[in-house]
Amino acid sequence: AVLEERARIARETHDIVAHSLAVIVRQAEGGAFVAERDPARAVQALQAIAEAGRVALTDMRGVLGVLREQEPGPSSRPTLSDLAPLVAGVHEAGVHAELTESGVPFTLGATTELAVYRLVQEGLTNAVKHAGPRARVAVVLSWQPEALIVTVVDDGGEVPVPMPVPGTGAGLQGMRERVAAVGGTFSAAPGDRGFQVRARFPRVTQSSGGPG
Repeated sequence: AVLEERARIARETHDIVAHSLAVIVRQAEGGAFVAERDPARAVQALQAIAEAGRVALTDMRGVLGVLREQEPGPSSRPTLSDLAPLVAGVHEAGVHAELTESGVPFTLGATTELAVYRLVQEGLTNAVKHAGPRARVAVVLSWQPEALIVTVVDDGGEVPVPMPVPGTGAGLQGMRERVAAVGGTFSAAPGDRGFQVRARFPRVTQSSGGPG
């Protein structure tokens, strides 16, 4: 149980810190580039950096509460409602990100919603870190009768940086573990130019029980 909790905290910390720092670095580089020519855009970059930092601090307080023998409260766990602000923040960082949703949503457990959020967060982090200039990334939630399919795919941008081989990075491994922990399946692979992560979260009926 202790080892499982340590692994969970390590995954949470990695996802929060990696995503926040990737956005902050992207914004700082952009702000420095336009500071003299367009001060207003530089101010926007600084505001985005501050917001990314505030969100990271809030998330980390929830994670570190476990180390103080306190269970994180429901409000400290990201949910599906937090996906839109997450995608918007990446868009402001200079990566054209868009969230689309189709189908009829059904209820997910809190643990599954957290897994979905972290999957999308890590997929966006990879795009911010590795995709080239003017990259476009699509986050798609497809609600099907028996499962929720979540896909995060980027087009590589103009000068894409080679992505790691699927399964070798700590972020990809963390995503795989998260999805498996709630009974889902996960895949990650490079495309013709960009990279895609995909997960299937099965629908769990009240009578059958299950993760979440």
